Amino acid sequence: MFACSAAGGEEVVVKLTATLEEARLEAAALASWAHTGAAVRLINADVRYGALLLERREPGRQAERPGHAVGASRGRAQDR
Repeated sequence: MFACSAAGGEEVVVKLTATLEEARLEAAALASWAHTGAAVRLINADVRYGALLLERREPGRQAERPGHAVGASRGRAQDR
């Protein structure tokens, strides 16, 4: 993994996978989780080269879920 800045200034990570199959599977998994906010955002992928372009997240920073504010209070499961 390589920390970089995109042309527009966005902080990103370039990840080169060990195999092309790993790149294909990881890109598919990240795409399927995209709407949840539970995984880093897949910006782009070139599975022919085993390369993934990902958003960069700082450790400990809570991920935002689309349509939800970070830090919004959530009821406990037993309260629902």
